[in-house]
Amino acid sequence: MATPVGKTAKLGGNARFSRETHREATHAPNRAYLAQYVRKGGVGAEIGVFWAHFSEVILATFKPAKLYLVDPYHRLHGQTYPAWGPYTDQGRLTVAETLAAAKAVQASAPDVVELREQFSTEFLEGLAEATLDWVYLDAGHKYEMVRDDLAAILPRLKPDGVILGDDYFADPKAAHGGVTQAVDEFAKAHGFALTVGKYCQYVLRRDAAPTA
Repeated sequence: MATPVGKTAKLGGNARFSRETHREATHAPNRAYLAQYVRKGGVGAEIGVFWAHFSEVILATFKPAKLYLVDPYHRLHGQTYPAWGPYTDQGRLTVAETLAAAKAVQASAPDVVELREQFSTEFLEGLAEATLDWVYLDAGHKYEMVRDDLAAILPRLKPDGVILGDDYFADPKAAHGGVTQAVDEFAKAHGFALTVGKYCQYVLRRDAAPTA
């Protein structure tokens, strides 16, 4: 189980903005139910790590033998994140702060967790085929990005592997409608059963039965 990441200091002059008060601190535990869809002791990857809230949940509930944490961090964002409103403290959240949390998760289970500061397709193309039992995808949310990530995941997934992901909205006109479009197209094209669960989570399986 992951050791909780230490409390963060005041960021960007906003004493109320911290890892502990960030909305992901509440949302990440809500997604723990996804553990029922994955094989315990498997090899998995979280693609799109950010502040590593869900990384801790994955480590504790999925119980992987190997967990890749994949995020380009500075390579994509430079020193600070874009001004995504309260999510990034109006652009004052530093990449160093989120990366430190991911490194802390890695340090808590060094024999299990491997942090890769890479872009999603770069990481996936470096893996042997049929390596992954599961992937949790929460990287770029534009249609083309999700489409390309799913295409890159497919050959690296074991025959009974599972793809999970975030921000699937029923309304294709929603803010992240590109995720919905890409996931729907992928499921249809490759014969995956799609399950949309609580908190806008999706599960793609070749076999509709849970593997847990």
